[in-house]
Amino acid sequence: MDLLRIYTPEGEVVVKQISKPRSYEAMVILKPELSDEEVTETIKKYEEMISSLGGEIINIENWGKKKLAYEMDKKREGIYVIINFKLLPEHVETINRSMRLDGNVHRHMIVRINPKED
Repeated sequence: MDLLRIYTPEGEVVVKQISKPRSYEAMVILKPELSDEEVTETIKKYEEMISSLGGEIINIENWGKKKLAYEMDKKREGIYVIINFKLLPEHVETINRSMRLDGNVHRHMIVRINPKED
């Protein structure tokens, strides 16, 4: 981690930690009853949100409708979307919270990839 030293007019030294963007992967399972347009709008919403937070989209894969491993909320299928992106660690919770509150998202998980690159 990089440190930033700030010298105040009073002669004090304030040390702040500078964080770097890290690589993340979001596995999103959307509700199976969504139309193609709604799926595209939902993906676009998160793409724009990541970009607005200063992140970078690496790759988006829409796997389409797949059978779930087990029934969730009386549903046996879901639309799988994988989003690979780089973002500052302090902004990941914003994406996570938005997905948790989104009515189109059935389940989601965001994991950090390549943790040894730091």
